[in-house]
Order: sequence, then C-alpha cells, then structure tokens
Amino acid sequence: MKILLPVIAIAISALGVMPASAAAATAVPKICPDYVQYVCGDKDGVKKTYTNSCFASRDRATHVTMGKCEDQSTSQMKFCEEIYLPVCATKDGQQKTYGNSCFALADGATIVTKGACAIGK
Repeated sequence: MKILLPVIAIAISALGVMPASAAAATAVPKICPDYVQYVCGDKDGVKKTYTNSCFASRDRATHVTMGKCEDQSTSQMKFCEEIYLPVCATKDGQQKTYGNSCFALADGATIVTKGACAIGK
C-alpha cells in the first residue's frame, strides 16, 4: 500500500488533475456582489471597465486596475441597494432607465426624471 500511493500521485500529476486547494485558488466566481467600485481590465487585448473586480475576474480579465479605463483616478466604492425605483437619466447624450437613482449616479449619469424613460425618445 505504501508503494501504491506515490504511484497514484504521479498518475494524477501526469493527467494534469489539480488538488482541490489549487482548483479553488483558480476558481472563477459564478455570482458577484452588486456594488460599484469600477475597475479597468484587459480582455483579449481590449481595455474594458467592469462594475467591480469580481465581474472582471468572472470575465477572466487581466491587468486589472482601480477605476474606469478612461479615468483611472476613480477609486471610491459605492454600494447601491437593489430597490426598484426607476429613474430616467442621461449619459453621453443618451437616455437610459436605471433601476434606481443610486445606480444612475454611480454610472455618472444625470437624472432627468423619476420613472422609466419614455419609449421612442
């Protein structure tokens, strides 16, 4: 039995099977917390802004840094509650309906009115 264990360990190593501890260290999160702390990551050679580092990790982004890609100075964390009180807000000249004012402001949008944006505008 003493000889069999090293043989099994060598066979597992040759197959490329990782120990449970190594697999856990490289696991990609399936569910990410819903808070805003923008990070910039590299995805397939293209810089992309993620809501937080968990989403960047889930997308397997590399070279992750704090802040939006266009503004690396952003480093404040903002928590938004999942309470649906829609607002219509404008960002980059486009109107968009946000789940609530916190998400709109965290995205850098300017709130236009309470409620969803009118369709066709």
